[in-house]
Amino acid sequence: MEGNTAVFFTPPFPSHFAGMPCGLLELATACRNVGINSKVVDLSSAACGSTVRRDDWISRTDTVLRQVDGDSPFFGISATSPSVFDALELGRFLRASRPTSTIAIGGPHLVHDPQFLADPRASAFDWAFHGREAPLRQMAAAIASGSAPANIAQVSYRNTTDVRNSGRAGHHPTRKALPEMDHRLLQDASLYIFANRELAEYAQEGKTTQVYTSKGCPYTCRFCVAGRSRTKGYALKAVETRLRELDASGMRFVFFDDPTFTWDRERTTAVLKILSSLSFRWACQTRVDCVSEELLHDMRDAGCDYIFYGLESGSTRIKKFIRKDISNRRIRQAVLATHAVGIKVAVSVIFGVPRESPEDVQATLDLLSSMSVPIRVSPSFYAVYPGTDAEKDLAGEALDYLAQQSRESVWLEFDDGYGAHHVLPASHAQYVLGKLTDLAGSVDDLMLL
Repeated sequence: MEGNTAVFFTPPFPSHFAGMPCGLLELATACRNVGINSKVVDLSSAACGSTVRRDDWISRTDTVLRQVDGDSPFFGISATSPSVFDALELGRFLRASRPTSTIAIGGPHLVHDPQFLADPRASAFDWAFHGREAPLRQMAAAIASGSAPANIAQVSYRNTTDVRNSGRAGHHPTRKALPEMDHRLLQDASLYIFANRELAEYAQEGKTTQVYTSKGCPYTCRFCVAGRSRTKGYALKAVETRLRELDASGMRFVFFDDPTFTWDRERTTAVLKILSSLSFRWACQTRVDCVSEELLHDMRDAGCDYIFYGLESGSTRIKKFIRKDISNRRIRQAVLATHAVGIKVAVSVIFGVPRESPEDVQATLDLLSSMSVPIRVSPSFYAVYPGTDAEKDLAGEALDYLAQQSRESVWLEFDDGYGAHHVLPASHAQYVLGKLTDLAGSVDDLMLL
């Protein structure tokens, strides 16, 4: 059956940070370009920093479904590894509500789970995309036709009796141009449905959005998936066009989702030249060994408001293990230089690394307290994700993200906490949280995110 309505969901999962699902926005834009009425329902926004009751997200979803035309709309869900359990629940609810609809799933978790559809727990889904970048026009055409996109590489789909995989035949080329994303979707409450009223008001007044100029990362941190994909910068002309569109639309703040925004100095300088001519403020994430005083001055002059650094640890032993062996001296220099030019600083620190000792934890706390400038600290917990070297360290231990795990309340206080697979237990997370809380209470310039 051909379809003219598509609804894309984030699962009702309590992310540590509120963020916009760029991939779903891109796919919704592609669908709208071929005449499909498309909505994005951001259930994760209702659960930012806290859990959401099942009755609440079902009620919100039910309200959306009553407003959708037709008996068989297309439903798409994007899932990370920690949120895939919640995606399964959402898929089952949608299947029960609209039995004849096509339901598909994609997202970071599916990249490393090619057998997802073969698992009986995933029976609600008709097809899955396992690639990193969806060929949006082909995907939109398949959604419009109502059939599984069997001609698209890295898709698994249900046949009459079994699950089939399209393989890599006809593998789509790496994109050089930025995928089209209609940021006006964010500003229309009938098309982008936030479950969080405050976030809805902020985004739909045209104040903020997210965008990226590159994908992947040239580094190979043990815990991260981004470094295992090839670093790719999109064409600068396409980047300039996107940024000027955002500026012309009245956007006031942009967060760059690039894993390491300043990984290529020459490219960064070219992007900063573009940003210098625009009026919105912006922020990014990068490494302390990828900035210099000169670059920080240029970033400030181009409108940079704050930088999020992956600091990770003050322990030399831990830094060597996670393959991010940057000296504490270099870390302090970068943080102090950033503050000195007038850019605000936020940092991530990681705890729960295998064999982490109280001394390792204290080394990180000592590093934080030695900064003597205002910083915001986002604590994360060492999580094992499919496709990372951390998974190899499990030495055969099952990594089953389709099962419920790490649901104790303490995990809500950590990025990569709730829903993730950890090496160290919740009791260690509670110990670390107590130490962090004590530190934040004794250091005026330190704020926990």
